[in-house]
Amino acid sequence: MKYNLLQNLALPKGWLRFSIVILLVLGIFFRFANLDRKVYWLDETHTSLRIFGYTEKEFIQDIFSGKVVTSEDLLKYQAPSPQKTWNDTVKIVSGNTEHAPLYYLSLRVWAQWFGSSVAGIRSWSAVISLLTFPCLYWLCLELFESPLTGWIAIATVAISPFQVLYAQEARPYSLLTVTILLASAALLRAIRAKTAASWGIYALTVAIGLYTHLFFAVVACSHGLYLVIRERFRPNKTLISYFIASFAGIIAFLPWIINILTAPPPLDKQMGWVFQKVPWATLIGSWFLSISRAFFDLDRGWCLPSGSSDCKYLLSPDKALIYVLIIPIIVLVGYSLYFLWRNTPERVWLFIATLIGLMALALIVPDILKGGQRSTVTRYTIPCLLGFQLAVAHLLAAKIGDFSLKVWQQKLWQIILIILISLGIFSSVLATEADSWWSKGENYHINPIAKIVNSSDRPLVLYSVPSTVLWGKGGAVGRVVPVCRPFDKKVGILFVIEPKVPQNIPDGFSDVFLYRPHQALKDWVENVQNDSLKPIYDLSERNPRLWKVIKSQDK
Repeated sequence: MKYNLLQNLALPKGWLRFSIVILLVLGIFFRFANLDRKVYWLDETHTSLRIFGYTEKEFIQDIFSGKVVTSEDLLKYQAPSPQKTWNDTVKIVSGNTEHAPLYYLSLRVWAQWFGSSVAGIRSWSAVISLLTFPCLYWLCLELFESPLTGWIAIATVAISPFQVLYAQEARPYSLLTVTILLASAALLRAIRAKTAASWGIYALTVAIGLYTHLFFAVVACSHGLYLVIRERFRPNKTLISYFIASFAGIIAFLPWIINILTAPPPLDKQMGWVFQKVPWATLIGSWFLSISRAFFDLDRGWCLPSGSSDCKYLLSPDKALIYVLIIPIIVLVGYSLYFLWRNTPERVWLFIATLIGLMALALIVPDILKGGQRSTVTRYTIPCLLGFQLAVAHLLAAKIGDFSLKVWQQKLWQIILIILISLGIFSSVLATEADSWWSKGENYHINPIAKIVNSSDRPLVLYSVPSTVLWGKGGAVGRVVPVCRPFDKKVGILFVIEPKVPQNIPDGFSDVFLYRPHQALKDWVENVQNDSLKPIYDLSERNPRLWKVIKSQDK
């Protein structure tokens, strides 16, 4: 394929040009709007802890001392300190081997310039996400040889609710999206150009991808599978060049591989929920829900106590309407894949099939054979979602640009594109305005609880903490900081480690609240303090999260 890149950057004419420009502007707006509105949840809290060089042990020794603290005491572990240097950051990041270092180290640089506020930290992901557009367009040119497909792909991805959500999260998923697109385009160009320089660029993208997220290894393997099948398992020059380039990328990643092999094992079981079995109906329902989230998303999210970051009440009656609405999306995606297979050369459909298939198998097969819920976590399926979005963009471009179709047929596909875009815009508006969403896991309840507590004159919160979170890594900070972050400075916080109880309730507070109290604490309040308890949040749950202490003299 030969083309002039600048010529192929020309926008389509007419209404489509105007629409694409508007959608691109909207997509950029969505990525930067209300960056500080959503709760700064568990995973993001760990991000700030690491990039500023703090350890879980330091936090535990300081905060869980039996004294009343405030949100300011906790949040000093989410900001830079003169006592913490780059050496501390590198040490902490290196100790968390399950997370590749590139995003966290680059975020530390960004935070030095733009601050440690929620908006400042998240803005780095938003900026990175803008690189999705040129990388996506380049990939569409290499794969489909169609500028129209590239522009439609940009239009749909710009307002994709999933892409917008993770462009506003202080985690490496926006960078992972960019590296997948960049490496995929670089691979196809290297296959086409057959030059040492092009294969060198691909090797560099492999190294960048691996340093971004360990899941990129699956994407790299899908590239290899694609090329091996395409070349009919013949060890020709193209295949040899691919293996040399991939090997060079792995060699560049070797220092982190050595770090993984030599680092001590994790001390906690924070990811234990991944291995908990869920019903088949939940698994299948979550797959459909994940696919639809690339285009349409009204699910604010209500999670099971398992700790998963994705919604598990997938088949409850209040979710029925959502499932009715996503069925057309699933049909469209399915038909797009079928159309791709029937109407494109093998080099095109095979690439998307391997990109989707290998990642899907890596998640689904362990869930089926061993049990678990890896495949229910939407953010793990980013390669699959990109493949679906590419297939849909190709279908829409092929139908809208096919002048051999009857007028009514072209109009029908134009209407489908308008509906799809409208759903994306509507979903992104809702998600951007919300203070929580399914992507925030169990932390959906934080802002309502903070509003209740902050409304008191001088409140005290007795925060019940399981002793298991004091393992020393990944438990305590992620459990308590997100909840306490939105508390006003006037709010006193006393952490009570299960199954212990306080010696007394400190004086000087107008109201006392219990957050997720263990039974011994509730019994102590009622039987020793002779006060009563009133649940005031999550009343529909078996164990409400927030209780208020009613003093005996106030009864």
